[in-house]
Amino acid sequence: MTVQDEMAHSARLMRLALPEMARHGCAMDPLNYTVWYTHVSGRIPALSEELRAYLAAQDRLSRQQVQSLFDRYINDQEVEAIERMRQDLADVVDDVARNTNSSRAQAHAYEESLQAYVEQFQDDASLDHFSETLQALLGETAAMRSQVDTFGQHLSTTADEVERLREALAVAREESIRDALTGLANRRGFDIALRTALDADPGRSDRGCCLLLLDIDFFKRINDSYGHPLGDRVIASVARVLARMLEPGQTAARYGGEEFAVILPDATRGQARALAERLRADVARGRIKQRNGKAIAQVTVSVGVCVPPVRRTPDTYLETADRALYQSKREGRNRVSILPASAQASGNESEAATERRTA
Repeated sequence: MTVQDEMAHSARLMRLALPEMARHGCAMDPLNYTVWYTHVSGRIPALSEELRAYLAAQDRLSRQQVQSLFDRYINDQEVEAIERMRQDLADVVDDVARNTNSSRAQAHAYEESLQAYVEQFQDDASLDHFSETLQALLGETAAMRSQVDTFGQHLSTTADEVERLREALAVAREESIRDALTGLANRRGFDIALRTALDADPGRSDRGCCLLLLDIDFFKRINDSYGHPLGDRVIASVARVLARMLEPGQTAARYGGEEFAVILPDATRGQARALAERLRADVARGRIKQRNGKAIAQVTVSVGVCVPPVRRTPDTYLETADRALYQSKREGRNRVSILPASAQASGNESEAATERRTA
């Protein structure tokens, strides 16, 4: 499909989605638009089937139903669809704007050409009839340009509305890949960042994409001893250490409940280990206080590192780092481990992962 075909397809889907939203009384917000756009595209039949079932029972969707459809069919399975739709909107508006500007320019050029003819005919009195005719045509052309200008003004207003929608979609996408407690990337954001880093990795054996997995030691004990609110503060505190130490282009994510991940798109084995040691040491130096001002027991993290040379796949990277993390736990916690290349993962979840999660 060519770029023009893709834009035409996007415009057709937008023309289908917006009237349906209006007919069923849906607010023109990003959440509703995403669900209806996906529905009219036919990309997720299960979503369309459930949406039609809702409408068969009642004429409009409740906010809870729309949110449920979004969470189960789009947010969990097609995060990238939000970005595609954002770009679709941009392409549609840009294409229409280009066509409008072209039409306006052509009308203006036509008017100038006719004006030149009128001036020539007016110099010759025998051509009065033709001059009058061209004057009439000139008037019609001016009217046409006025109509084009009016359309352009309407388009500008529409473009402003679509731009606001695009911005809202961008916010929605950012929120969908961001962890609310820590501000770091969530698991979905991590998956996207890791795939991106591995796709761009040149495959060298001495440097490239490196992955750190960090797990807060004895976190269940912290929750049991001090309560979940303070446990959340511990998680947020570790997240701040990660955010403070990373450089542009590197990604920190809350990978699980008390587990974090750091993606280094381009680093050597030594650089990855050095950063892991700095993160471990900085967390261990921190002190978190209870409401009564008394500090809790020392908080530490164990770290597992995956470095080249390993197969450049997410599964291999995750299992390799996970095995190394289990080794850190097994050897006493509050330490960094990197497995030798001969111990790299096979791509299936390791027994070590299961044991570590129960430790």
